[in-house]
Amino acid sequence: MTYNRKFLLDLLVLGLLSACTQTPQQRAKDATVLMVIGNAEGTVSYGSGFFVERDKVVTNIHVVDSARIVFAVGRKKVYNIEKVIGYAPEHDLVILKVSGKGKPLELSEGKKGELISAVGYPDGGYKVTEGTVHRIRKSDGELRLVAVGFPKKKGDSPLDGGNSGGPILNSEGQVIGIAVRGYESFSYASTSSELKALLNSVEEENFSNWQKRRPIRAFVYKSYGDKKLRSGDYKLAIEGLDEAMKLYQYAEAYNDRGHTKENLGRHQEAIEDYTEAIKLIPDDAIAYYNRGIAKSKNGDYVEAIEDFDEALKLNPDYADAYFKRGVAKVEMSEPDYVEAIQDYTEGINRCPDDPWHYYFNRGLRK
Repeated sequence: MTYNRKFLLDLLVLGLLSACTQTPQQRAKDATVLMVIGNAEGTVSYGSGFFVERDKVVTNIHVVDSARIVFAVGRKKVYNIEKVIGYAPEHDLVILKVSGKGKPLELSEGKKGELISAVGYPDGGYKVTEGTVHRIRKSDGELRLVAVGFPKKKGDSPLDGGNSGGPILNSEGQVIGIAVRGYESFSYASTSSELKALLNSVEEENFSNWQKRRPIRAFVYKSYGDKKLRSGDYKLAIEGLDEAMKLYQYAEAYNDRGHTKENLGRHQEAIEDYTEAIKLIPDDAIAYYNRGIAKSKNGDYVEAIEDFDEALKLNPDYADAYFKRGVAKVEMSEPDYVEAIQDYTEGINRCPDDPWHYYFNRGLRK
C-alpha cells in the first residue's frame, strides 16, 4: 500500500513538473479552442476562443450571435456550450460556460510597443502570427496591433477572419487582449481589463435566450448589413444596419452605415453617422478619417483637412490619411501643392500596401 501511494505521488509530481515546464506557446495551444458554428442557413463558420477559467471560454459576440449549433473544439476534446456567463456588446465579448474543463490562460495588461502573438484558428487551422502593440486607445483601452517591423517593413495585418475571439499574448504567454477585427494594415483587440470585469459577473443565462437580447440581435442585423455592403447591395445594407441601430447603438455600426451611405452618394448623411461614431468613441481615428473623406466628397475641403489632421494625431502612421489630406489640399480653392507633396511623401514613408498612386500624385504636384 505504501509503495502504491509513493508511486501515485511520484506520478503527481511528474505531472506538475511537466505542466510547469510547458512553454508559453504550448500553454496557448492547449488553452485556445476552435469555435465551430452551425448557422440557420445550413452553413458552417469558424472562429476562435480560449479558456479564461477552467470551465469558461471567451470569444467575440459576432462569432456566435446567430449560431444555431456551436461547439468549442480543443486539442483533445469537444466542449458543449451550457450557458452565457457575461457579455459586453461595446467590446464584442462574451464568456461561455462549457461542459468539461480546460487549461485557462493568465491575464495581464498590454503595453505600447511590446511584441505580441495573435493565436487562433483562421480558416479552421491553428496559427500563430507575430506583431506589436502599435497604440492603446484612451477612451476604451482598445489595442491597435500591427505586423512586426511596421511601418518600415511591409506586412499583413496580424489578424485574419478566423482569429476573431482568439487571445493576443505577450512574450510571457499572458493574455493582454482578445482579437476583434483586422484591416489591411491595422488589427484591433479588446483588452484583458474588460474581460476581467466580465469575470466578476454572477448572472447565468441560457444561450438561446441570450441570443434574443436586443444588443445580440443588433449584431446579427449588423453582420447582415456588412455582408450586403461587401456584395455591393447598398439598399439592403442600409436596411440591415438601420435595424441594428434601432436595437443597439455602437460606433462600428455608425461607421459601417456611413460608409454605405457614401456609396449611395448620400455624403451629408454619412457625415452625420460618422459624427455619431465620434461621439461614442472620441479618439477613433477611423471615424475621423471616414468623415474627412465624406466631407471631401461634399466639397468641404477645409473641414475635411481638419478631420484628417485629427485622425493623424490619433494615428501618426495612418498612410491613407496622409494621402487623402494631400488630395484635399490640392482641391481647395487655393491649392497648397507644397504641403500636398509633403503629405504624399509622409504616406510613402508609412509604407502603404499599394504605393503607386502616392508616387503618381506626388509627381503631378511637383
